[in-house]
Amino acid sequence: LLSAFVVSLFPLNYFFQFLYYTDVGSTLFILLCYYEHLKSNYYLSALYSAIAVFFRQTNIVWTVFCVGLVILN
Repeated sequence: LLSAFVVSLFPLNYFFQFLYYTDVGSTLFILLCYYEHLKSNYYLSALYSAIAVFFRQTNIVWTVFCVGLVILN
């Protein structure tokens, strides 16, 4: 019953989590990084960004995006 509930909420996450297992954690930490940026908590945002880069090195693009937003502000 729980598995059916999870599949109905977000089927892509359920099926591709086993194939691309780093996507879930990577997305979580990038979103946390952006959320903390919006709250102007830059140290925590940098920490989440570093963790996201350790998950996937392609997250450096999103990290540069957040740094660019800080520079523009």
